[in-house]
Amino acid sequence: MNKKLILITLLCLLFSVSWSQSTVNVEQCIKGNCKNGQGTYAWANGDKYVGEFKDGNRTGQGTYTFADGDKYVGELKDGKIEGQGTFTFASGNKYEGEFKDGNFNGQGTMTSANGDIINSGIWENDIFLRSNEEEERKRISRIDEYIQQEKEAKKK
Repeated sequence: MNKKLILITLLCLLFSVSWSQSTVNVEQCIKGNCKNGQGTYAWANGDKYVGEFKDGNRTGQGTYTFADGDKYVGELKDGKIEGQGTFTFASGNKYEGEFKDGNFNGQGTMTSANGDIINSGIWENDIFLRSNEEEERKRISRIDEYIQQEKEAKKK
């Protein structure tokens, strides 16, 4: 009886130790210089960043691979996706263009996995606002207004 009790206690102890070790939050620099330079940083959830660091922040060019299969390649600033880049979703859809504070912001194009353009134009906080064609129509309209104003001024 004592041997069984000791064996069960040891098995429970081993199980609890191995379980607690598997849930430890491990995030660390796994290669290079993650303070100031080029490095690779990995998170416990499976995310990984390979690229430039400045003052311990992801800053410069880099590739951020998310555990869910999404991937970003491009510029980062102070740990945020910022500047020009490409965000490819696990589905294969992708956004290429400008980012600000981790969001689609500015000029950009969303393309489906098969290469069809979904939206191309101006984005703000991940929301598509208007196409380049709309911008061109507005620009032409402003030019037409200017020309009309010039004609009117010459008549006077």
